[in-house]
Amino acid sequence: MRELGVDRTYVRIMPDTPHDTVEGLRTIIARYVEGGVVVDNIRNMTATSMLDDIMLATPLRERKIEAFKAWLRKVHAVGLTYTIALASPGFVLSSGFAQLRGGVQAREVDLSKPLRRGLPQNPGVVVSDERPVGERPYTHDEVFGNFVTFLREIEPVVEETGVRVGFHPDDPPIPEAGRAARIFSTEDDIRTAFHAATSDKIGLTICCGTWLEGIGDPVDAIYEYVPTGRVWEVHFRNVTATLPRFSETFPDEGYYDMFRIMEALVATNYSGSINFDHELPIVGGSRAYAAYAQGYMKALLAQAQRD
Repeated sequence: MRELGVDRTYVRIMPDTPHDTVEGLRTIIARYVEGGVVVDNIRNMTATSMLDDIMLATPLRERKIEAFKAWLRKVHAVGLTYTIALASPGFVLSSGFAQLRGGVQAREVDLSKPLRRGLPQNPGVVVSDERPVGERPYTHDEVFGNFVTFLREIEPVVEETGVRVGFHPDDPPIPEAGRAARIFSTEDDIRTAFHAATSDKIGLTICCGTWLEGIGDPVDAIYEYVPTGRVWEVHFRNVTATLPRFSETFPDEGYYDMFRIMEALVATNYSGSINFDHELPIVGGSRAYAAYAQGYMKALLAQAQRD
C-alpha cells in the first residue's frame, strides 16, 4: 500500500472471530499503523451487512439491532469514526460470471437467470419468488417503516459514539428480491431514506458501480449528496451496461467515463475515502489488481486536480 501511495484503507472482518472484539480490532489497526497506513473503517460482514432480520422485522430484529449498536461501540472504542452498512433484503445478488478481456472472470447480473446471494466466487442460496427472502411478501411501505424504526433505534448510539454510518445502495438496484421490497434502488427511494435520518452522522455510501447498474448518473449523486457532508465513502467501480444485464469490469472498459466522477469529487471538495470496490481476478492476484486500479484512480485524480 505504501508503494502505491495509499494512505488509507478499509478492512473486512467476519463475525464471531478473534477479530470481532475490541482487542482484535486494535490488533488490526496497530498492524496497519506500523506499516504507515491509516485504517479508515472496518466492515463487519454480518453486524452491518446482513440486516434482513431488521429490515423484515423478524423475531430476531431486536437482537440484530443490539448487535449493530454493539458494533458501533466497538468501533468507537478503538478510535474509528465511520462504518458502512447495507440494508438490502437478500444482500448483494449475482447470477454468475462474465468473461472480460484476457479471459478475466467478473461478476455478472442477468435478471433472466437465477440470482444468488453474495458474489459469484462465493455464492449463496438462490433468491426468487419460489425461494423468498422472508416467510411472506414484504411491501415497500413495510420495509421502509422497518428501516425508519431501525434508524430511530441506532441514532442515539450514533450521537453518543460519534460513529458515522454510510448506507450502501441495493446491488443490484432492483425493486424487490425474493418477494421482499428493497428501498435503496431508485433515486427517489434513496433520497427518501437519506432524509429519513435525523442525525447528520447517518449518510450515504456512493457506490458508483451500483448507480451505473441502474440507479442513474453517479455524478448527479455526488453533486446532490457530497455537499451535505454526509458522504464518507465512494466506491469507484465501472460496469458494462445497465440492467437487465451487466457485468463488473475494468475502470477503463465500462460504459461510463470514470474521469467525470473524479472531476465531480474534486469540484465538490470531497474529503472521504475512495476505493476501487470489487477486485477482478487478474494474473498476479489481488495485489496486481490493486496496483492497476489504484494507479488508474490516482492518474484520474491528478488530472482532475490539474484541470
